[in-house]
Amino acid sequence: MTDTASCARLNDLLVDLGRSLLQYAGEAWPWTSTTDAGELRSVVSRLGAFQRESVAAVAHLLDGEGHPIDFGVYPDEYTSLHYVSLRYLLDQLIVNEQALVEECRAVTSELEPNSPAADLLREVSQREAAILSELQSLRQV
Repeated sequence: MTDTASCARLNDLLVDLGRSLLQYAGEAWPWTSTTDAGELRSVVSRLGAFQRESVAAVAHLLDGEGHPIDFGVYPDEYTSLHYVSLRYLLDQLIVNEQALVEECRAVTSELEPNSPAADLLREVSQREAAILSELQSLRQV
């Protein structure tokens, strides 16, 4: 059983994952030509789907606890990213993903160590770290 404060913190994480810059970029791609965006766009789409698995898992956990789920809204500052270079977008995706990895680890440390919620968040943390690693590898190209 997860207490109300922990559920609220998990829901905050769910909002941050579900309304991350990666999710936004997958839905509202910068206005660039297809030839310029090719590989990055397909990677963002794939990684976004991978991240949505985390969102679904956290939502399922909260639903099982009977906690009302708030999926939140995208931050207003994302709307200014439609006219940026793909290199700049990639850098911003990395910064955002680093913050998510740190948040996942912080929330995990706040939970009972052997709880189902902590087990789930360890998986989510690994998934987010893998996303970060792949985004960072794109920067090297």
